Amino acid sequence: MSAKVLVSRCLLGHRVRYDGGASGPYDQLAKWQDEGRVIALCPEVAGGLPT
Repeated sequence: MSAKVLVSRCLLGHRVRYDGGASGPYDQLAKWQDEGRVIALCPEVAGGLPT
């Protein structure tokens, strides 16, 4: 079983950055996501900040 990886949602291409933009997606993150290893989290949104 492979270890899970906590990744910020903006690095997965989700538009949750402060400016409404996104970064990525990146090849290695996409591979881990396909393998079911990624746990996506936006710490800013989880903390109550708007996108």
